[in-house]
Amino acid sequence: MRWRPQHVRTRLTLWYVGVLSAVLALYIVSTLLFVYVSLRQQLDERLRAEFERVEDRLAEPSGGTIGIDGHDEEGVPASLVEVWSPEGAVLYRSASLRGEALAPAWPTTTRDDWSFTSLRLRDGTPLRVLSHAYGVLGRRVVIRVAASEERLRHEWRELSVGLLFGLPVAVAIAGLGGHWLARRVLAPLGRMARRAERLTADNLGERLPVENADDEMGHLARVFNASLARIEESFAQLRRFTADASHELRTPLTAIRAVGEVALQEHQDPERYREAIGSMLEEVDRLSRLVASLLFLSRADAGPVLRCVKRGLLELARETAALLEILAEEKGQRIEVGGDDGVMAEVDGLILRQALINLIDNAIKYSPRGGCIRITVRTNSEGAASVEVADEGPGIPEGHRSRVFDRFYRVDTSRSREGGGAGLGLAITLWAVKAHGGRIELDSEEGRGSTFRIVLPALSSSTQSMPQERPRERGEVMRTVVILAAWLGFIAVDVRAQAPSPAGLDTNRIESLTGAKGALDEKEGVFKVSVPRADLAVTAAGVRMTPPLGLTSWAAFKRAGGHVMVMGDLVLLEDQVNPVMSVALDEGLEVTALHNHFFWDTPKVMFMHIGGSGEEAAMASAVGKVLAKIKDTAGGKGDVPHAEIDPSQTTLDTSKIEAILANKGSLGSGVYKVTIGRTARMHGQEVAATMGVNTWAAFAGSDQRAVVDGDFAMLESELQSVLKALRHAGINVVAIHQHMAGEEPRIVFLHYWGVGPTDVLARGVRAALDQTRHEGDRAR
Repeated sequence: MRWRPQHVRTRLTLWYVGVLSAVLALYIVSTLLFVYVSLRQQLDERLRAEFERVEDRLAEPSGGTIGIDGHDEEGVPASLVEVWSPEGAVLYRSASLRGEALAPAWPTTTRDDWSFTSLRLRDGTPLRVLSHAYGVLGRRVVIRVAASEERLRHEWRELSVGLLFGLPVAVAIAGLGGHWLARRVLAPLGRMARRAERLTADNLGERLPVENADDEMGHLARVFNASLARIEESFAQLRRFTADASHELRTPLTAIRAVGEVALQEHQDPERYREAIGSMLEEVDRLSRLVASLLFLSRADAGPVLRCVKRGLLELARETAALLEILAEEKGQRIEVGGDDGVMAEVDGLILRQALINLIDNAIKYSPRGGCIRITVRTNSEGAASVEVADEGPGIPEGHRSRVFDRFYRVDTSRSREGGGAGLGLAITLWAVKAHGGRIELDSEEGRGSTFRIVLPALSSSTQSMPQERPRERGEVMRTVVILAAWLGFIAVDVRAQAPSPAGLDTNRIESLTGAKGALDEKEGVFKVSVPRADLAVTAAGVRMTPPLGLTSWAAFKRAGGHVMVMGDLVLLEDQVNPVMSVALDEGLEVTALHNHFFWDTPKVMFMHIGGSGEEAAMASAVGKVLAKIKDTAGGKGDVPHAEIDPSQTTLDTSKIEAILANKGSLGSGVYKVTIGRTARMHGQEVAATMGVNTWAAFAGSDQRAVVDGDFAMLESELQSVLKALRHAGINVVAIHQHMAGEEPRIVFLHYWGVGPTDVLARGVRAALDQTRHEGDRAR
């Protein structure tokens, strides 16, 4: 079994020591090799110099021998000399060699090469020998010059011993230092673990210590603390829900018990018994409605189960209003239903009817006697279907508007209880609308009533041809009325909730259409495809960024009723952003945000968030085309606009810009700037242009070649139309985000930048402005 250290600090230390040892060993070997070669080269150069000195002193005294003038007398301790004739006779040999030859005979080669060799004498002395053929006094001889290598080897051995002795010392010091550093670095993790071990359901308000918010440990602590905050809020909601449910269940049970005990205390006539039983049955009915509501919400939380067909919303609104006319007549109220008969949506009729029943029932409860409840069906500026239910009641105070959809929440506790409500109606309505992929909006003014607006996704072109639901026969309508009479349809919804689930996502088709591999999360019912941007070589603050560090594009698909909703995040370089955005918008996807995720990254990476809802094939195909565009524009093939413009040299005809934008601007430092304000409310105060709630455009350059940059302030519902207008004009979108928090209405800001003829840029900005004016005027 392979041994594995238990502690992370030990593993880090061992890795550090191992890598350092390998590096130091490589360094020592290379250093010793370099020193040895360098010393050998120095010795060879010394032998060459000695050879030149010897050849200058060669002489032939007598008898055919050769001598070296002054060699034996002066002495050269570091060198030994030997001269050979071509016949293999020794012509000269240094006396210090004691008759021992430096080489056995005349060399076999006749080339005039310089030959270096190493050998040992009989006494073990290592020598370095230089041999070279040379002509002297008309004779061809070989001269050999030798010098001892003992000093060279001694110096090399001393260096080797020093380095090898220092290696374990250096590794030991590094190991101790590494272990200390690892313990110090991981100490915050240990403190967080000890704090986390003490956390229970009773002290979820405690948080892990954050010693340095900027390092990895601090980031981990912040993530855990955020998770603990969500868990704490979930526990708090669960406690509130349990307490409220217990209270609501206890109230009718207590009433039943009290009435029963009173009835049993003494003998009473049958009429009094009937009254007691009737009172008990009323409480049982209330209890049944509450249990049905809780069961409905419990099954709704488990996942929506819808059977959607194409329905005319005006017809559905009229049917729903007819069911509640009796309640309105009892209070002398009237219900007016109007709007566009051609507004269609894919809905589950019973569940959406239940949402409308809850809204109309609330409108009847809170409208004064003789009042009017207006139901209006229309198509909004986004092309989505809208159903509005307006009453003439007291309105909802601003502090309560964000919570009226919470379970068991009541604006007026006593009045809701008298009316038999448990504070679950609007919670069920919110779920029903979200299950259809829609949203619910609330406009209310104290003393002037409230308007609840259900907004459902527009029908895609492929669903327009779907067969409509056939009109119900009179008998079927009557049966529906009977079913809905059991507390406004809860029994019917409960039966529908038990129906078998519709077919899920076709993951194979999604992979085929997107061209990306995915994974299915069965618990959430989400299929997510991912495309790692392994083609990017990005560094952030010196860190080499890899796909697991956040460089992965993805899109997640989830069934929502008869449609499929998609959300995703795309990893793009700056030159890819706008070409990819144009494809996304043209294919019916929404672009919801554009910003950076890193600092100090090279090249600059942007992240574009997308969303959409429609048929599975259409959504998957749209995502596939977006991913294909990312691939096509990779490697610097995107759009990089460029213009040589100096604002100090501006020659713009500002009157043309003013005429196109229909707003007057001001010229300063070569820049003509137009600012158009909007209004919103924050913390009960109105904020407008001077506080930053404005759209502005700044122009510089000439009429033929200009630059425009600026900021758009718009409602969330206007964002997609503004994006399309800017992109159709060739103006680049730089960022999409919020500048404020808690404002009413919600304002989205978009930064843009473009280059081109002034009139083209101005018309592009004007086209985008035109997309904001209707909604903007209404908001103001």
